[in-house]
Amino acid sequence: MLKYYHPNRIAEFRNNCLFQFMETEAARFRHQEYSFKYARHLLTSISYFGNWLSKNHIQIKNVNAEIVARFLKQFKPPTKRKDNAKTILGKPVIGYAARNVLDYVKRTYPLEQIKTPIQREIYTFYEYLRNERNIARGTCVRYRNFLDTFLKYFFEGKRISMRSLTPPMIRDYIEWVPSTLDERKRKDTCSMLNNYFRFLAMKGIDVLDLSVGLPSFQSKHHAPPASILYPEDLKTLLSTIDRTTSIGKRTYASILCQTDLCMRLGDVAKIALNDIDWRNGRIRIGNNKGRKPYWLPLPKRVGEAIADYLKNGRPHSIYHYVFVSHYCRKNHPRQGMHLYYAIKNLWKKAGLGERFFGTRILRHFGATQMKQKGNSIKVISDILGHTSLQTTAIYAKVDIPALRLIAQKWPQEEVSHEN
Repeated sequence: MLKYYHPNRIAEFRNNCLFQFMETEAARFRHQEYSFKYARHLLTSISYFGNWLSKNHIQIKNVNAEIVARFLKQFKPPTKRKDNAKTILGKPVIGYAARNVLDYVKRTYPLEQIKTPIQREIYTFYEYLRNERNIARGTCVRYRNFLDTFLKYFFEGKRISMRSLTPPMIRDYIEWVPSTLDERKRKDTCSMLNNYFRFLAMKGIDVLDLSVGLPSFQSKHHAPPASILYPEDLKTLLSTIDRTTSIGKRTYASILCQTDLCMRLGDVAKIALNDIDWRNGRIRIGNNKGRKPYWLPLPKRVGEAIADYLKNGRPHSIYHYVFVSHYCRKNHPRQGMHLYYAIKNLWKKAGLGERFFGTRILRHFGATQMKQKGNSIKVISDILGHTSLQTTAIYAKVDIPALRLIAQKWPQEEVSHEN
């Protein structure tokens, strides 16, 4: 792919410190059928990152997440156009290219990435969460970042010693953590510390006093959603989709997977072709959050929507995933976040944007419909992939028809008499 550049441009690339990586990436882009225009923008972004590293005298083996963040904050892509917002070479593309470089550095120089005791501690804790606790990758990444902040707060440039900490110091740290809406960050920090102290206890380090000193937060996990999706709302949403287009067929099938199978959006994005057993009419749910796949019967409506997309909408792809991209990273697996934005825009198009904006309400709708049809909490829990029935009990709180049966009539006659 580099041969399509102007010779002067290729000569500039050869002087770039990331030229070897650019050659590898160019071959990968060509093999994986990237859009030619998008691939060129990625290679150009990598060259910008390499020039920035040379200008700041940073060796490739020393590249880490902090350096990538500093590059994205300082760098502004050169453009001949006045309105740079309309060009594809923006922050998202440059950020994606820089993170690819970071992954390459971690693979090529693994030892250089673990220099300090804090980095080694974070690495071992992350491996413990993933391999022994079986926790989802997204949660592990959040906990890793929280632990990095915690260890640097107490032991920046020092030896890690938990014996030097006391419960009041832990409580003061929790109060120091900048809180977001509903104190989400403080609550997640306490959850991370609980897991970290358990990890230390397994290593034989006594941290019982520290774990006892952690503050407790009232859980709002079992609260029903603020808005309730009714069947007529879902009908309006589905009628808004233009199912004559390939994008519309993909969006329609992905929504039905969430409403009829109660799948998480991340699981929908990772459905593989071999996850569908067409002969026996069943589908395998990846359950990436719990990391325990399971099989479910494939509803007729969902099967027909997926088959329509595979036959009439899905482009050719070397990847064995059902839902793939149609634009920049053409034929690549579609990520959950991309499907999220497509459905978010669909809410606005359907005129329901003031009440709904995300995708979790679709999963709630499917579970509530099962509850209204008389299915037990245990059956719903198995379909949702929950490990606790208490988590599934939330759907009993939004069973509107059942609540109407037990609701008492308002004593209007007595009110009128008193007035």
